Amino acid sequence: MKDIIDVKHLSYTYADMQTPALSDISFSIQEKSWVSIVGHNGSGKSTLSKLLDGILEVDFKKNRILIDNILLDETTLPQIRDKIGIVFQNPDNQFVGATVQDDIAFGLENRDISYEKMHQIVPRVLEEVNMLKYKEKEPQNLSGGQKQRVAIAGILAIQPKIIILDEATSMLDPEGRKEILKVIKRLQKKFGLTVLSITHDIDEVMSSDEVLVLNEGNLMGKFLPDELFENEELVVKAGLVPPFLYQLRKEFEKKGIDIPRNLKTEKEVVEFLWQLNLKK
Repeated sequence: MKDIIDVKHLSYTYADMQTPALSDISFSIQEKSWVSIVGHNGSGKSTLSKLLDGILEVDFKKNRILIDNILLDETTLPQIRDKIGIVFQNPDNQFVGATVQDDIAFGLENRDISYEKMHQIVPRVLEEVNMLKYKEKEPQNLSGGQKQRVAIAGILAIQPKIIILDEATSMLDPEGRKEILKVIKRLQKKFGLTVLSITHDIDEVMSSDEVLVLNEGNLMGKFLPDELFENEELVVKAGLVPPFLYQLRKEFEKKGIDIPRNLKTEKEVVEFLWQLNLKK
């Protein structure tokens, strides 16, 4: 797999702050991977997402951001924004159309998509997120999960290679969160998308390919989920609570019982402990 995002020596300080929001961070992201970005509030996660999409400006001579082999600068900004779509925490901030279909069409109009092509794209992307029957509805009257589906459809319409989820499921209940993540995972597989997800959701972090950990504007590193949760100090810096199975494993280790690391579910651990008890 090739790298679709490559960042070198990226720093950013807001005009009204003295402390950098990001300090000299470098990393790369593989194409078609799912990468969680974690850290305490104020660690620089949202700043990073806005820099990748060019929403915030940096000194391009000092900061190198390469998106799908295109160097981000003043001249390539439109190309970069066609390659990246961001789903924000509150989808209401993204809606501009009177109806669901109008809202999606608005983004296409801004890209000079023809009327005929637009009327092919809008129903297709709404069908992808199971929202076609709501096309005449006002976005503000939809549920939280439905709003996020519409926001995702709007992004699919521009056919990006990268989707950034900026805490996109944090305002949903657990069931709604699972449904939206299920939709995005299906779309990721179908369209070969790269997903960067700013999240505090443990289940999502656990199912990621890799995890970027930010702390006070510094990049602590890029880790496999298992590597992250095996490091208690890193988990604290990431602002996370270890998954139940990791906590359980630690308690059993104190009693001299090692639970194999390849056991990933509670059912597998219970079966292991049951077999261990039978052998005794």
